[in-house]
Amino acid sequence: MTEHINPQLDPQIPAAIPALLPQFLQLQRSARATVPTGIKGWDSHTGGLFPGLHILGAKPNVGKTTLALQICLQAAKSGLPSLFLSFDESPAQLSGKAVAMASGIGQSRLRADEGLAELEEAAARLHDQLAPVRFLGGHAEVSGMTAADGLLNLMKLSGKQSGLIVVDFLQIWAARRSVGDFRKATSECVAELQDAVRTANVPVLAICALNREGYDKPSMSALRESSDLEYLADTVTLMAEDESRSVGGMRKALTLHLVKNRRGPAGRQVHLLFDGEVGKFHEDGGYAF
Repeated sequence: MTEHINPQLDPQIPAAIPALLPQFLQLQRSARATVPTGIKGWDSHTGGLFPGLHILGAKPNVGKTTLALQICLQAAKSGLPSLFLSFDESPAQLSGKAVAMASGIGQSRLRADEGLAELEEAAARLHDQLAPVRFLGGHAEVSGMTAADGLLNLMKLSGKQSGLIVVDFLQIWAARRSVGDFRKATSECVAELQDAVRTANVPVLAICALNREGYDKPSMSALRESSDLEYLADTVTLMAEDESRSVGGMRKALTLHLVKNRRGPAGRQVHLLFDGEVGKFHEDGGYAF
């Protein structure tokens, strides 16, 4: 009966409900294959990173890249592959940061030859654990489909039905594409990320810069070129420093502000502590408020 109604699901022919229902059921089942961030308070409100476009925004030097990398390493513990498309730090820099983070080697140790030897030993020891995380250097010609195809290949090799794409970060990518119209270039990049979501049916985590007005008061309007992101993103999480919580040494207090959540309540907060020595985020005080 379904085949008679719409034999080939031609996009030019209006489709009937019986023909479309199998696609809907497939999407619903795959949507449950989320990628946990490892931050329990965050995951408690979103269910983890589900297939869709997720925005992580913050001012410079707060730790956006480090948090995204930590999420990739968390996914790798379950064998889930991730493709980290970086327009900022080089793949070599990110690989060193990933090994140090996974092994707990502090930044001060890496300034000495002994620390570098420890890092090399850790990379060999943790090879299988780190293998699911892959890095790709970004340039103007890279597209969202490049990332989608790359992750699909990794999923096929690993036998996994899910994975994660990280883009670091959106505004640099758009700037390299822009020929006088930065807003248009940003819109094109966002559209390509949506194509990547539809093609690979996985979560895409896009790191974004904030305008200066949003440094201390995180809101949707704090996202640069926010119109497309505001409407098209499935979740938007903004990270800000919290000076009301006093911490010492190389630690830093931050708060995640979940300002958009297509699958649950928005306006929730999760308190984090960042340990700059080992380059890791930890939840401060348990679950979100």
